[in-house]
Amino acid sequence: MRCGIDPGHGFGNAAPGQFDPGAVYGGSREADITLEYGLALRDAILDRRWTPVMTRSSNLANCPLAGRVLRATNASCDVLISLHCNAADSETANGTETLFNTSQAFATRMQAAVVGALGLRDRGVKQRRGLAVLKFNGPCALIELGFLSNPFDRSVLLAPGAREHVAEQVCHALAAWH
Repeated sequence: MRCGIDPGHGFGNAAPGQFDPGAVYGGSREADITLEYGLALRDAILDRRWTPVMTRSSNLANCPLAGRVLRATNASCDVLISLHCNAADSETANGTETLFNTSQAFATRMQAAVVGALGLRDRGVKQRRGLAVLKFNGPCALIELGFLSNPFDRSVLLAPGAREHVAEQVCHALAAWH
């Protein structure tokens, strides 16, 4: 299986030559967290002898949003998973949600895997049309791991072993999907 992994935000995401940190709360940047989760997922995929295709592997690589789906498409990925962290004006907003364009069944499977791994509130799956990363021509999900603006969610996302646990659960879900 060829799995596209898109750690959200990063260098060149929104504008050439500029770093896009995404949400920033409690000294934590979304771009750093999603990269760490993406690298953990890459390693878990490699352990299964599948092929991971990263849209970005560092915070230094230029990775414009417009090229992310193209990179996964050109690499003949079977699926694309985009990792993000949510944020809200109120720090009471919490939980995990997964966005999709056309692949609701895939999004539902990814949502269950991440909710099971992190134990955060299940905010469900939601259809979103028009998001660039969800225009992949195949099963695709944008996973909002949790709210960086919520101190509890943030502590869960940063907890030792959380990244690896999410990666393992997502791989189990991918194996069942494929």
